Amino acid sequence: MCAECGLGLILEADVDAAPNVEDAFLVFDGYLSVCAASREAEKLLSTREIDLIHRHLSEVLVPADAEAQSTSKLATALVWATRGDSTTRRVLVRPANTFGVRLSAVIARCWPQSAALVVLR
Repeated sequence: MCAECGLGLILEADVDAAPNVEDAFLVFDGYLSVCAASREAEKLLSTREIDLIHRHLSEVLVPADAEAQSTSKLATALVWATRGDSTTRRVLVRPANTFGVRLSAVIARCWPQSAALVVLR
């Protein structure tokens, strides 16, 4: 629930992908743009949710590995999740503006339809 506007977002996700209270998470749409971010994600990425909304995946998270295939693996996992694929995928990522950080991203479909949940641990 947002302290400023009083609005909230209710998501449904598979049990193995659902975030814990202390987990940072983001929700991406089919265009790979941020739709929502948790308070923990705001802290982790050093920005406010309002500044993350509509930003493309590549502006927020990048693969932790420098390999070219890592970039497509991250984007592909998100695309499949937004299309409703039930496979939960894991990818190592880092914030786009930070080096030396490796986070495990759990990527899974979530509802409402056409959305992907990315839990950062």
